[in-house]
Amino acid sequence: MSPALIDLTRRRVALQWRMRGRPLPPPHVVKQLAIVGYQRARRFGTFVETGTFTGEMVEAMRPHFPRIISIEMAPEIYGQAVRRFAGDPRVELLLGDSAAVLPRVLEQIHHPALFWLDGHFMGENTARGKEDSPIRAELTALLGHPVRHHLVLIDDARLFTGSAGYPTIEELRGWLVRERPGSDVQVEDDIIRCAFDVEDAVS
Repeated sequence: MSPALIDLTRRRVALQWRMRGRPLPPPHVVKQLAIVGYQRARRFGTFVETGTFTGEMVEAMRPHFPRIISIEMAPEIYGQAVRRFAGDPRVELLLGDSAAVLPRVLEQIHHPALFWLDGHFMGENTARGKEDSPIRAELTALLGHPVRHHLVLIDDARLFTGSAGYPTIEELRGWLVRERPGSDVQVEDDIIRCAFDVEDAVS
């Protein structure tokens, strides 16, 4: 299927979803289009994902990013992704708990990057760390990273209810803005969208 036809198909699915009243969770293509939109606007050199799962997001982002790093905790799922993306030098797949692996990834990143945080426990056949979601540890690593102007997108905003490792949306927003003044945190289409250092970028 050509890239143009793939894009058209994504947009048709997203339109149909919006016409149904935007029920949650949105189709995966809605999330793909959100990321592609940000990439077209800002041209990040690196896309970092936590939670490879089936590899659909990696596949969708391959035409848009020169470098893709994805972290997966479940060995079997990781192995499937390695086989799927074998031979593509743009894609780096890492096995392990993103709470521990992401800080090591950040040591290699020296320019603003786009992060897609989706490394939570999803039940049978997926892996679980100390909690269902490693989001606190992931964000702690990102907040401590010296590079400014990262864009951090967090999937499944509806799960942020204050339990199982998930803070509430308001707790998350307050924490990020307090630790990274000038940042902007919004929620749209089940995605928490955290633009670090926005005020600094426009000043």
